[in-house]
Amino acid sequence: MTLNLGGNKIWLYAGNSCQVFGTRRLSSVKIQRIGTISRKQKIYIFNPRIRVMNKEQFVYYLTGFMDGESCFCIALKNQKSAKVNWVLDPIFHVTQHINNKEILYDLQRLFQCGIVIKKYGQVDTMQFVVQSRRELVEYVIPFFKKYQLITKKKDFEIFAEVVEALDNHKHKDINEFKKLLKKVFQMNGGGKQRRYKLNDVLKSLGSSETIRQT
Repeated sequence: MTLNLGGNKIWLYAGNSCQVFGTRRLSSVKIQRIGTISRKQKIYIFNPRIRVMNKEQFVYYLTGFMDGESCFCIALKNQKSAKVNWVLDPIFHVTQHINNKEILYDLQRLFQCGIVIKKYGQVDTMQFVVQSRRELVEYVIPFFKKYQLITKKKDFEIFAEVVEALDNHKHKDINEFKKLLKKVFQMNGGGKQRRYKLNDVLKSLGSSETIRQT
């Protein structure tokens, strides 16, 4: 839906999410006696009630949204070419129905990284995904250290610790890898949905000698 004010369009996105709209070349426009839009100022609204938010409020709104809708995941992959035959693959994602995809693009703009894609095998579902370790370290983790979560707090803390350890190459020592592995299995409901069992993976690692650099 759009409002036309003197030839200037203000975009209002319907749905259950908070969306960004702005004004161009408007000196002053009043919105339902709620507030005034100044020149070049970005305004944020929340549906179904029209509620004007400033940038900081909008960031807190998105943080709360992600506290309920996001997932911090570290996949465990059996990879024969890896030094220990196992790889820890961190990923942060937020999933929404395609009708609410605009908020995923808001998250992409917020973090200035990641991609928005259709979820594989689900034509009506889309995801905002950050899988690059560098982007996780530089953008995602610092954000959530500043804007702290509540329900996802434990998963994030483990996620951040493991990702930063991987970035510092601590996983190249097999003892350190085992420690990281145990932490990973504490995430997402204690690893109940994982394909591999922790004890089986630990047994497969065997020796505690340091993995040689390639």
